[in-house]
Amino acid sequence: MAGRYPYHRPSSGKGELAARLALALDIGASRARACIGTDEGHILSRAYIELRDISTNEEFLNRLEGLVGRVCSGYSMQEIVGVGIGAIGPLDAREGIIRAPANLPLRNINIVRHFRDLTGKQVVLLNDGNAAAWGEFIYGAGRQSQDLVHVSMGTGIGGGAVIDGRLVLGKDGNALEIGHMIVDVELTLTCGCGQAGHWEAYCGGAGIPRFAQHERERVRRAGEARESLLDHIQPLSSESVLNAARAGDWLAQRIMDRITHYNLVGAVNLAHIFDPTLITFGGAVALRNSELIIEPIRRELPRRLMLRPPAIMASPLGEDATLLGALASVFRPPF
Repeated sequence: MAGRYPYHRPSSGKGELAARLALALDIGASRARACIGTDEGHILSRAYIELRDISTNEEFLNRLEGLVGRVCSGYSMQEIVGVGIGAIGPLDAREGIIRAPANLPLRNINIVRHFRDLTGKQVVLLNDGNAAAWGEFIYGAGRQSQDLVHVSMGTGIGGGAVIDGRLVLGKDGNALEIGHMIVDVELTLTCGCGQAGHWEAYCGGAGIPRFAQHERERVRRAGEARESLLDHIQPLSSESVLNAARAGDWLAQRIMDRITHYNLVGAVNLAHIFDPTLITFGGAVALRNSELIIEPIRRELPRRLMLRPPAIMASPLGEDATLLGALASVFRPPF
């Protein structure tokens, strides 16, 4: 696979490598984070910005420059080996471009060229889900395994896989865009990408409130007019739906039963396709609601597989999986 992504090979200059520091960015749908870290995965400084109000490519890049300036304060570029970026897709990894990021009104951002010009360093660009899987493999629960799948459940749903010790990338660097796996063959809801039936349309942080609204209207049409906590919450959010389920609300719990069903469809497919030793879950939705998201998958998955089941766990890297994967990609390029 060497040479498939020509902009992404970090420098091997002896002076740079002696420092063993790298700049890493995690660019998601709602926020971007950056850190300076070491080859061992120790984060020395970090900062973040919100991205919800970004409207142009120029504004996006300017915000990221400001973020980098903050996190690099106190460090010289001479100390930094290179830059690793885990970014929301889809990507054109060969050209170093973020094509049309889901949930952001942006198009064709040449992120690699921009940060190469800004820093004077070589830049590694990975899909954020792939970066998280690489971080899990290098620094997290996958250190003792050659085969793992990582599922990131945040605003959307992303993923990555390391099979036989190699990161699965795909032709353009977009392998395991699992949030766009069809889990509802009736194609009831439309995803933010414009297609219907996708996993993140039902179970991602942005999808849960839309799915909850759909279910609330459906039960009303069916004549189930019982009082629900969700009747008094406007607008709905993923947090409010999950909290209502936790409080025992009948409608929220019914919605969570459906969300669990779709999560199991996704997890069963991943287990049968990759036969991993381990599936880890990250992202704010999964990590902050483990008993509602991860535990039902751990309980139910073995009964739905024809294969020996993988271990199921929350990522020990927490919400830093993508950031640490971007960091690791500078020191240990996955191609």
